[in-house]
Amino acid sequence: MNKENKDVYILDLDGTIINENGFFFNIEETLVNMRNLKIVATGRSKSSLDQLAVVSSLVKIVNPKIVCYNGNAIYDFKTKEFLVLNKFRVTENLIKKINTIGKKFVVDIDGQLYSNSKESRTRFSIINKIPKSKIIVGIPTINPLTNILSFQIYDENINFDNLKVLGNYSIQNYKYMTIVYPENTSKENGLKYMFSRDLVEYSTDFKIAIGNDINDIGMFQWSDFSIAVMNSSELVKKKTNKVLDQCLSSYLQKQIGDK
Repeated sequence: MNKENKDVYILDLDGTIINENGFFFNIEETLVNMRNLKIVATGRSKSSLDQLAVVSSLVKIVNPKIVCYNGNAIYDFKTKEFLVLNKFRVTENLIKKINTIGKKFVVDIDGQLYSNSKESRTRFSIINKIPKSKIIVGIPTINPLTNILSFQIYDENINFDNLKVLGNYSIQNYKYMTIVYPENTSKENGLKYMFSRDLVEYSTDFKIAIGNDINDIGMFQWSDFSIAVMNSSELVKKKTNKVLDQCLSSYLQKQIGDK
């Protein structure tokens, strides 16, 4: 049976369709009225998605398979199936020295969070709004089959020599933390996998990516058309086909009306 061809909208989460407090911008009704396929691609982790209240409502109007960890995994929020696509290569050196990654850090292994101290757990909980009860204190024994997805490091001054045990990696710096991902992390990778493995309801000839931050640039370049929302960083605005001068909901409502 051939799949129907339709345009697909690929939506970043934070800063694009939800605000800093984890609530929808005025867009939920608009998304409901859009008949197009909608896919979410986010930097959030499995634990973060599980704790975010709006996700339960969101997956009723978008594909429940969420591209997360900036493209390194796909999480089916309805079935709870979790598919890891890209991870750190666990070497003998990493097994021996994982506790030297930083003075204060949290590591994500197969969607479960582990902190190297109570202080790290507290910082992670406050910044990511995840209950401390969801974070295990103590780094478990790892082996070559362990799926290590990310590290969040809270050291004031990171010793990059210590990160050499990770091999090749990519970094995202924030005000209060640094997130370390495996090499070749990009939302584009998770999206490519979804379309190549028939994980979406129907095929598409035209992919429209919408986002606001540098971790969206990869999917912008992969898509057929990209849109940066008003609050986007200046770098992102230079990498997109269109920069909105109105809220995303108003823009999408106009697109619906024109069809």
